[in-house]
Amino acid sequence: MEGGESGSPHDESMFSIESWVKMWDDGQWGFHCRKVNDLIIQYYDRLFTKDGSSLQIFIPLCGKSLDMKWLADKGHHVVGVDCAPRAAVDFFTENKMSYTTSEVKDIDDCTSYKSKDGRIEFYVCDYFALTKDHIGTFDVIWDRGSLNAMPLTKSSEYVQHIRQFMKSGTRILLDLFECFDDKGELRKDMGLSEDDVHRLYDNCSCEVLGTYKYKDIEKDMSMDTMQKDSFNEQVKDGAKKTGVKEASDLGESGDGHDVFENMIGKTYLLVVK
Repeated sequence: MEGGESGSPHDESMFSIESWVKMWDDGQWGFHCRKVNDLIIQYYDRLFTKDGSSLQIFIPLCGKSLDMKWLADKGHHVVGVDCAPRAAVDFFTENKMSYTTSEVKDIDDCTSYKSKDGRIEFYVCDYFALTKDHIGTFDVIWDRGSLNAMPLTKSSEYVQHIRQFMKSGTRILLDLFECFDDKGELRKDMGLSEDDVHRLYDNCSCEVLGTYKYKDIEKDMSMDTMQKDSFNEQVKDGAKKTGVKEASDLGESGDGHDVFENMIGKTYLLVVK
């Protein structure tokens, strides 16, 4: 396997549809941002035309992101997809938005939720089942951690699938986390590097817009102590399976290591050639 796709704690069971649906049903949506994401606000002018045109926006693995409503309120048409029905119901209910539902007949277990004004469409299904024939192509794609949410073994498949929703000039705002050990070395078992991004998105120009520490945005996230501890435990177990066994490789102490301490967010602007 190539790039960042070698054995990893990002295993299939940890990131399966079933596990995501269960986490949502159990109220464990730790990476949900409780406000409109600062990045989409900060880089809005890099993504959208200044003439106020209504654009088509795709948000993969959207959860109940408030960004969808914020973008729709600016006049855009937003399409999101997530595998968890609760994410869709919570999104519309919490934002006090009327919606209709319909079954997508040619996709197994797929329901389309649509806002009354038609500006937001939310598909509840397997991301890999949704195609260009269902939702078309887009002017802007906002990938806030969605690629990170994939098992590393599916990174290439994820990007190959999303390419069908692109066209020449499509702009992608890509937000990825990189994890480092206490020696300052990038942990290949925990995410994708900048080289991986260039390799995966070789049909795009690529610009790094900025970086930030996860700790700086932690207050805006929904992850409680129990969820953090569970995530750290999964990371530690996965690291041991892939040979990262020494406490010094994991952090200050093998058992007490907090992966979030050394987690850096990196934001990219990709433009399809």
